[in-house]
Amino acid sequence: MFLILKVYICRNQIIRMFVFVLRVQEIVDKQGQTMEWLAGKLNITRPSLYSRLKTGKIKAIEEIANVLNVPIHELIEAPKGYGHFYVDGEWHGIRKK
Repeated sequence: MFLILKVYICRNQIIRMFVFVLRVQEIVDKQGQTMEWLAGKLNITRPSLYSRLKTGKIKAIEEIANVLNVPIHELIEAPKGYGHFYVDGEWHGIRKK
């Protein structure tokens, strides 16, 4: 029972980390930049950037949001059936698709 629960929790954490990395990548792409550019702005290597993204620590998220000039909540993936809503490139929240 504990092993199954542990595997389930680990699997969900891995999925959340992967989705978070994809969300940051999406924002970087919308700004016409690259992950290498983001890593350079943070004065770290690209592998270090991915390590920071995977940890999900609030300090790392704040640093990334500041460099991208977006609010922290824009880095969070929207729940299933919802999406980030933009008007003329400006973020207007998460809304039902």
